[in-house]
Amino acid sequence: MSFIIKKRFLYFILLIYILILTFVFIILIIRVHSIKNTISNQPEYTILIEIDEKKLYLLEGGKLIKKYPIASGMKNLPSPIGTWKIIDKGE
Repeated sequence: MSFIIKKRFLYFILLIYILILTFVFIILIIRVHSIKNTISNQPEYTILIEIDEKKLYLLEGGKLIKKYPIASGMKNLPSPIGTWKIIDKGE
């Protein structure tokens, strides 16, 4: 008799554990989907820097929005060359 009660109790605990894991998994999927929608709804900006021209071009969807004069690096401290992705902005 005691064995049957313990077995049922273990099944009950296992069922609760599975339900909690399922709930957490569903919440995570909803959050990831929400973040993806937020990111995809934002316009795509590109910053193009022409060091030789000393100009910064702000593009939205490939279309020129603004143009700014810049100061590039020096001979002993050159500007970094390449493609970079901005992941955060300072305050």
